[in-house]
Amino acid sequence: YGVRDSVRWGSTLGRRRGLPLTGLRSHFFDATRRLAVESEWRVQSCSSGDGMAQKIHAARFDALPNSSARSGRHRARPRKRPAELQVIGAGCGRTGTTSLSMALERLGFGPCHSMAAVAKMVRERPWARALEEPERADWRGLLSGFGCSVDFPASVAYQWLLASFPDAKVILTVRDPHDWARSVATTIWSEYSAERSALLAPFRSAARRLGRAYRAHFFEDSDGGVMSGELRDTRALATRFEAWNARVAAAVPPERLLVFRASDGWAPLCAFLGVPVPRTPFPRANDSGAHTDRMLAIWRRAVAIEALYLALAIGAVAAAATRRGRTEAALAVSLALLLSAVGFLQPD
Repeated sequence: YGVRDSVRWGSTLGRRRGLPLTGLRSHFFDATRRLAVESEWRVQSCSSGDGMAQKIHAARFDALPNSSARSGRHRARPRKRPAELQVIGAGCGRTGTTSLSMALERLGFGPCHSMAAVAKMVRERPWARALEEPERADWRGLLSGFGCSVDFPASVAYQWLLASFPDAKVILTVRDPHDWARSVATTIWSEYSAERSALLAPFRSAARRLGRAYRAHFFEDSDGGVMSGELRDTRALATRFEAWNARVAAAVPPERLLVFRASDGWAPLCAFLGVPVPRTPFPRANDSGAHTDRMLAIWRRAVAIEALYLALAIGAVAAAATRRGRTEAALAVSLALLLSAVGFLQPD
């Protein structure tokens, strides 16, 4: 009965005072402890037969931490200070950025902002607007609550992030340019990816807009390497990758920049950030094969949905034409829809 009564009492008091959830929890525990002390006092006072037990247990209740009975009002628990961006990852995706994000969080620089965080928080449109008009963007607001950032889209905004977070350091993740070009051509910039597949366009319009925005900064053009053909040319991609790394190295002061390979491990990273080296192995994650499997699973699911819509559309048209005695017209329209759908389902 005591716990049930304390829940009811804490909830009622919280509603009357307009307390937050932490306040309700505090009052709940105060009530539970008070009931326990009072119950102990009743037992001992009945057995002792004097008034001393009441004074002793009243003093014990006054000494309870965070007690509303002691202070006369609710004392909120101190909140953790929001994270400030301390590390900016300027390296492109597919350069060990997932492993780096895990390492930075393990070193205490988290939470880490990445493309996965953008998708999870459904922030594609705000990021697209920021990259389209970087001079007007609220960079501190976009990175609020994060201690570090890696990967697209934040990596292409490293210059504006440096201006917004003057104490932050920059890590440029690199790898062999030709290996990187082959990796992005089969993963994040593949014809089956959310950025380029026409099939996924109805479902991922915001992701496509964001992809065009950050590719425009990488390729230094207006459409993200599409019209120039560089997006499909691995040699051109490798050249662009080298040019990007050179731009970052020239723009960031040497004392604030670390050029890093995932194979380097903990030592250079910890020395650069001024933290001790962990005893655990350096994390390894997100290889190209696993990324491709996830991407194709999303694409196949979209194929199934589009196929269902197509079948319903063809069935409706055929049924309407058949009712009017136009069987040949129904077949012609259905065939036209099918052929156009086949063309639409092909990656762009």
